[in-house]
Amino acid sequence: MKLLATMGLGLRRLLGKGQKGRLSPLEKERMSFERDVREQFLKLKEKGINLPVFTL
Repeated sequence: MKLLATMGLGLRRLLGKGQKGRLSPLEKERMSFERDVREQFLKLKEKGINLPVFTL
């Protein structure tokens, strides 16, 4: 159990408590992309350009 916790795969991970553990390179890239897009939308909003965004 301690080994799983060290790897970030223990019970606390499944319950959503504690550290998130390791992130895959794909996950890091997705988070970086989302952060960049959010910053771009905020810059456009400051300029007075509003783009409708639809989420499902």
